[in-house]
Amino acid sequence: MTGVEEDIFFQLDAEEILNRINSGEAPEEEEVEAIVATLELVRVERDYVRGDTGTITLGSGRQAQVRMPGVDETYSLIKVMGRANLKDQRGVLESFLKHEDPLIVSLVIEILCLNWELTEDYLEQVVNFALGVAWDEEYDVADTAIRVLGEFLAGGEESGPEAPQVKKLLSELFEDKRSDHWIRQRCYFSMLRASGKAWEEIPSECSLIEFSRDNPEVQWSVIDQFKELG
Repeated sequence: MTGVEEDIFFQLDAEEILNRINSGEAPEEEEVEAIVATLELVRVERDYVRGDTGTITLGSGRQAQVRMPGVDETYSLIKVMGRANLKDQRGVLESFLKHEDPLIVSLVIEILCLNWELTEDYLEQVVNFALGVAWDEEYDVADTAIRVLGEFLAGGEESGPEAPQVKKLLSELFEDKRSDHWIRQRCYFSMLRASGKAWEEIPSECSLIEFSRDNPEVQWSVIDQFKELG
């Protein structure tokens, strides 16, 4: 089990903690403190080398040493925060929206907006990510952001004050033939979700849809409605 060795070194095993959470066991209070403190250290010490040792301060005021995580380990620590529903520490996750690592930022958006349903608090940032950022070369963040926008509209905000802006964005990204095909397809899925379609009624994410007016499987009525309302 994760713990402190001689009150000096704190060994964090995010995967082991996740397994315990999946089994219904909440992480120990000191583990949570160590995870939060380690992620804060990652945010501040951007130039460290994986395996370096850093100093954290636990809730008791006691200092401990931790091994600095690599990208995969950081991803797992953030995942623990989401699975453990640590909403009171959301400020730690917010800071990683500036991390410029696509997989980590995608995970943070997913936790804050899809899992914790806080999209309204981060809508401006989500819109910016949907429009695209230079370091998101494989469109991982854009894809997640567009999915969030669809769920935002589907979750009851379809007629809210931000709805026209969001609809317009989804429509424009879809209509822009210069957009990556998978981004256009994600916009289509989000428009379907916003129109009331259940996930079971939407094509598989692995399918490659031909957006031709001759394709009867494409629901152009939904696309055209967004184009008009946006």
